[in-house]
Amino acid sequence: MQSFRWCLPGIFFLLIAVSPLTGQQLEVSNTHPFDPADLISSFFLGEGIKVLDIDYQGAPESFGYFKSGMVDIGLEGGIVMSTGVVSNSMLNTNIYPGIAAPGRTKANSDTNGEVSDSDIQQLGGSDLAFDIAMITITFIPIADTLQFRYVFASEEYPLFVCSRYNDAFGFFISGPGFNGPFENGAENIALIPGTNLPVSINRVNDGTIGTANSVDLAYCEGDNGSLANSQYFRPHYEAETYPVFDGLTTVLTAEAVVVPCETYTIKLVIADISDSLFDSGIFLEAKSFGTSSTAARLPVISFDDLIVENCEPGVVAFRIPAPLEEDLVLEYQLSGTAQSVVDYEALPPKLIIPAGTTELLIPIQAIQDDGDEGRESITFEVFLNECFSRSFTVYIDDPNLPAPDQLPAELLLCPGDSVVLNGRSPLAIPTDTVFRNADLLLTPGVFGNYTGSIFSDIEVSGIFPDRLKPGLIRSVCIDTLQHQRLEELDIFLIGPDGQILELSTDNGEDGGNELETDAYIHTCFTPTASHRIDSPGQFAPTDSIPFTGNYLPEANWSAFLSGNFRTNGTYRLVVIDDSARPSTARGRLTGWSITFASDYDIAYQWSPAAGLSCTDCPAPTARPEQSTEYTLHLLDSNGCAYLQSVKVELKDIRITSEVQHGPDGAIDLTVSGGTPPYSYLWSNGMVVEDLSGLEPGDYTVTIVDAAGCSRASEEITVDLTNAVANAVIDRQLQLYPNPSRGRFSLLLPAPLGEKGIVKIFNSKGKPVITHNVSNSSGRNISLDLGNIPPGLYILELVTEARTFRQKVMIIH
Repeated sequence: MQSFRWCLPGIFFLLIAVSPLTGQQLEVSNTHPFDPADLISSFFLGEGIKVLDIDYQGAPESFGYFKSGMVDIGLEGGIVMSTGVVSNSMLNTNIYPGIAAPGRTKANSDTNGEVSDSDIQQLGGSDLAFDIAMITITFIPIADTLQFRYVFASEEYPLFVCSRYNDAFGFFISGPGFNGPFENGAENIALIPGTNLPVSINRVNDGTIGTANSVDLAYCEGDNGSLANSQYFRPHYEAETYPVFDGLTTVLTAEAVVVPCETYTIKLVIADISDSLFDSGIFLEAKSFGTSSTAARLPVISFDDLIVENCEPGVVAFRIPAPLEEDLVLEYQLSGTAQSVVDYEALPPKLIIPAGTTELLIPIQAIQDDGDEGRESITFEVFLNECFSRSFTVYIDDPNLPAPDQLPAELLLCPGDSVVLNGRSPLAIPTDTVFRNADLLLTPGVFGNYTGSIFSDIEVSGIFPDRLKPGLIRSVCIDTLQHQRLEELDIFLIGPDGQILELSTDNGEDGGNELETDAYIHTCFTPTASHRIDSPGQFAPTDSIPFTGNYLPEANWSAFLSGNFRTNGTYRLVVIDDSARPSTARGRLTGWSITFASDYDIAYQWSPAAGLSCTDCPAPTARPEQSTEYTLHLLDSNGCAYLQSVKVELKDIRITSEVQHGPDGAIDLTVSGGTPPYSYLWSNGMVVEDLSGLEPGDYTVTIVDAAGCSRASEEITVDLTNAVANAVIDRQLQLYPNPSRGRFSLLLPAPLGEKGIVKIFNSKGKPVITHNVSNSSGRNISLDLGNIPPGLYILELVTEARTFRQKVMIIH
């Protein structure tokens, strides 16, 4: 096979990174919907190499992948080779536990592999090499240093330390610059740090000679071995934790200096030596196989994938890990449908990261034009060295952020009222795009022997951007999936470029589903879910059935999104039934879907915040306490911005009044503000502006202007407080005794001569007593006010001829 393995990490492309989940145990599997070469490509190969060929030789049971290994292994995930079985398997009617088992379990399987390799025989010091598993990769390096990380583990620890029974492994690299003792001048780069000595059981151990009958200290002396490298060893004998092996190394790094642009072959081999008993394994970290530059001359490139005319410029960034003593100059070429100077401002002829710095930022400013040209492209090809270049594409769009069409420049508002400020852009925001396959698919086979795999494809098209990035895939959802023994199902998603995402494997256990009830019901795998589907780990238990709602997949989403993978193309859901017991009922998949998030949105920001129900929504409700000018700032995801203001003018009605107090009161009203003319409605039912002839009391008025705004006055009081204090004493009307306890006499200057009315008013102007008198009373009129509260009162005598007033003080 031939493929290219390099990517552009940055804004939209994640480097592979696996995130350990606390409490998760090591998991190992060799059930997957791809051959070993695809597994190596997807899980092991990283950056900085061009792959020409990948080959695996060995028993299928000896090769697989692992995850959740940070605690047990020191590596979170990757691929694994073993001289035995990597996962629970049945060989020759015997069941073997595989690597994901406690250390107290014995790893002693025989895969009967027929592979031979002279290099591993030479390294192991024996012509007897069994159960060989071997990966061969032919590649061209971009940079000058090849690296990858690994852990070696073996069941031969600690018994066979200092013994001739040492399983062996080696990483044999051949090509320009190598002239070693192995085939094609290969050298072994699986070395003890800081030495040229190969890692082996007799060289990396706990420093104690083994107890097997075949041990001899001579095997751990001189060139044969050592007991002095225990710092690179982790004992695991009879342990309850995983893996199955009784000892393992710490995380080590294999490294080789290579010549960029030349062709190299590396062979990763592990074998049982002298006999086929007791297994060993080699764990290879995910995405760690790649090249970097010790001279720090290879930049990491990140870029904005879409810019818009007359909006914020896009940026292409070139970064190196450390400054250089001289300028780093990179040649590049441009192509695409967009034209320099016509569609975007001219770019510099060369890319130069100045000496002493680590970064170059190139702004790309799209030029506004009058035409609707549709989406145009600028493709960069950056030449990293004489044989490698990196290509990426930036797109230019016409502006498409229209101004709000429902927001006037000014709004009139009555005090206390509210108004909605509709600043929503008329541009429709794209919604998520869902692609679905609703075909009913059944497990293949015949009655009593239903087993095998289900494959279901969805063709995705029209999604932008055209390269996967974090957040672009919203979810992968299963409608319903049913099976009698759910723990036998492994579910994977395969992307357009063959990248693989493990969704769920062996979850649910074997039980609780024998009646073939639905086990996955509307199950969605999303990047934002709170827990993995196999929680609490290692496998989800029976009581997790049915799986309904949102879950994280078992593998990390970043592995599926990294690598410059295409967005559009064929996505395949694979359901594997790996049961050793064929089912009597067929598994059923009723359909599935994949959802892509919209890549466009508009953000709203209003200011000032006073009087607004929200400041980050498109249409807030405004209830200002005073006239206010609000500003709306629209910003879309393409960097396009728009500003618009609206003045909310309060039409405030102001009311003042002058009051004439006393029994014959009056209110003189003055109204301003608002929109004349005004209408009036008094609390006594009058509809005029001013009132007169009022009895003492409380009055209110509601005023409505021509714009419909209303304002209610506060209470206006007409009382006798001031009238009593300033009352004019009528000397012709005498009262005695005054003060009195409520009984007194009125002495008139002359006989009454006609009927009259005596009224007594309290200090609030309200009449409390009314008494009729006649001319028969003569000049002297006796009055009894009864048991009224003490205080100052006004006595008013009204006759047909005149009115007399006098103050009266009542005491008790």
